[in-house]
Amino acid sequence: MKKGIEKMKEWKKQKEYDGTNSYTLIFGHHLNKPKNILCLFRGEMTDDWYTTSSVLRTNWTWLASGTTTDDEAKLLVEEMIQEHYEDEIRYYQEILDEFKRGDKNETD
Repeated sequence: MKKGIEKMKEWKKQKEYDGTNSYTLIFGHHLNKPKNILCLFRGEMTDDWYTTSSVLRTNWTWLASGTTTDDEAKLLVEEMIQEHYEDEIRYYQEILDEFKRGDKNETD
């Protein structure tokens, strides 16, 4: 990768005090600088996976059982984020469609 060019989506791995791995998903779009949009980590009392995310509006939210591998957990999270953005597209498309229909229903 050339100097000065940042990845749009990147997982950063961190070793926790208990020896488990945690991950931060960094994402940037358009002209926005990449930022942390999700943390993925194992629970303190169990090996279950949890997330905290501004995009998904989660805070220590259970994701998957402890038997889920690191890569599987990351894939689950990416699928959830993709579904979130697809839902937002549908929502705004419905609003746009209603707005367009509103023009046709007006009478002078």
